Amino acid sequence: MEFYTIYLAIMLPLQTVEEIYNCNNPNTLGSRTQPTHLCCNWDDEDFEIRIIGNTSYRVLKVNDDEDNYFEKKARAKYWVKNKKFIKRYNANRR
Repeated sequence: MEFYTIYLAIMLPLQTVEEIYNCNNPNTLGSRTQPTHLCCNWDDEDFEIRIIGNTSYRVLKVNDDEDNYFEKKARAKYWVKNKKFIKRYNANRR
């Protein structure tokens, strides 16, 4: 019984960290098989291709009707960061 207690004491915090990381850092590199997550389960339908200059980026869509509470929060946070990136990119191109 002690083994299971130690196992749960280690795995539950690690699972929480993984869920938080997955919500804050969606996979924008391309479609890969990734395990199903409990809070933010990002699918290929959640992304779109944006072209800035000669470079294309895979970014989250601005909104999605099927988002749960955690995905809505993560998507809003992602777009705050992304808008800053686009402003910086356009300022450097001038």
